[in-house]
Amino acid sequence: MKTCATCQKFSVQRADKEMQDQGFGCCDRREPFICFGARYERDCEHHVPAASDVIAKREAWLSWVKQVMEGRT
Repeated sequence: MKTCATCQKFSVQRADKEMQDQGFGCCDRREPFICFGARYERDCEHHVPAASDVIAKREAWLSWVKQVMEGRT
């Protein structure tokens, strides 16, 4: 299984701020108005592995999202 966070086609920047703050982004291969959870495991035929530095930045972003979400509860 793969996650969107590890895919070259995943874009956090294309999602609106509210969705970004919840760990969602958009896929370049799908409709632009549909957001996907970055860590949701899926079997996607469009998955293209992202560069390791991109994945590292996304993991840092997801860590921040987790901290923010835990602070809201």
